Amino acid sequence: MKFRSQLTLVSLITFGWLLMAAQPSQAATATTTPIAPWRYSTTTANYRDKSTSAYYQDVWRQATKNWQKKGFKWKAVKGNSKTVLTSYSDNSAQGVVYIGMKQTKYTASGRIISNKVMVNRASFKRFNYNKAERVKVAEHELGHALGLAHNNPGSVSVMNPANRSHSIKNVDVKGLNLRYRTPYKTVSKDTVYVTNSALKVSPDLAIQGVFGGHDDCEHDEALSL
Repeated sequence: MKFRSQLTLVSLITFGWLLMAAQPSQAATATTTPIAPWRYSTTTANYRDKSTSAYYQDVWRQATKNWQKKGFKWKAVKGNSKTVLTSYSDNSAQGVVYIGMKQTKYTASGRIISNKVMVNRASFKRFNYNKAERVKVAEHELGHALGLAHNNPGSVSVMNPANRSHSIKNVDVKGLNLRYRTPYKTVSKDTVYVTNSALKVSPDLAIQGVFGGHDDCEHDEALSL
């Protein structure tokens, strides 16, 4: 899949799945969901939904509405937008372990240039996700797009890195508020970066060749302006 293979791996973040899985969920939950290096200029952002089915249009509609209830306003537009929502189908051994993906292009100062947010229809079908669970996955990927990183494995958070059960929690709202209280960085050269992140179906599923064979990774590639 081009979305996963087009970038060269520069840095890798791995999570202590086995260590954290042994902890109670509440104990594993960070009190404030960590933030990513990017953000929109305000807590309002336009998006274009490229879904071709009414079913997935409604999944994204519910997910964006749930974020709006918590303080971030996603606004649907029909024209071009820096944020695009869609779905894909990858039922391969390498791809089916991932339920959702997000690609963000942003500057070193933290300004978002573009966001591509996707959910994997094949994984939803393979692992019997109901619609409510699909909405939670969509909420998770939208959380990445607006500037949240993963909470801990096993956490009670929409940003749990293998989330299926949790909608947006208070810890995620705290992370949202922190992200948008934190201003853009002052930099001498506003280099452009591209980063991928992925949501796993389960931390126990093996990875074979996904993102260069690395388990649940995020990576940045600097681009020339």
